[in-house]
Amino acid sequence: MASLALGLGLAVVLGRFMEALLFGVATLNPEVFAGVAGVLAVAGLLAAWIPARRATTIDPAGAMSGRG
Repeated sequence: MASLALGLGLAVVLGRFMEALLFGVATLNPEVFAGVAGVLAVAGLLAAWIPARRATTIDPAGAMSGRG
């Protein structure tokens, strides 16, 4: 969450420099910031959940002995 807050803060600051390249979008458009933050949060959760779910099907003793 700290990296998400840091990224949003940097995006606001750097958005001022990109103002000339944005056509039809305000530099502080809250819908865009919320959408990007949401997509990144979901991607991060899936990147952690999918391998963890798969790891729960493995026998820990077998994995340690190499029979996994």
